[in-house]
Amino acid sequence: MIIYKFGGASVGNAEGVKNLVEILSRFQEAGIVVLSAFGKTTNHLERLTACLFSQDLPGFSFSLGQIRDYHFHLLEDLFPGDHPVYDVAESIFAELEEIFQVYRYILHRSLSFMFPISV
Repeated sequence: MIIYKFGGASVGNAEGVKNLVEILSRFQEAGIVVLSAFGKTTNHLERLTACLFSQDLPGFSFSLGQIRDYHFHLLEDLFPGDHPVYDVAESIFAELEEIFQVYRYILHRSLSFMFPISV
């Protein structure tokens, strides 16, 4: 079995993703395909996490918007506008937003418990 791993700049745009499909179509042997973060997504996720821990809600929303916009632009270059992949991506980003909202709430509650503010 072969494991194929792609990520970063090699899948940073639509041409890179199309190239990945071309590469994989040349192989007949069964394998596993591993895709890590596309383009600079890891950098954006690091910023997103930093905003979460510093409770920078505007920065968090901006960073999440950058990640979402990047992925939707990539999808627009790969699929027609009515393709079901858009609903899947929208659902993933909505779920991601929910997870981060819950996490931010838990973090805030934990910090206020550890460091109560007195007036």
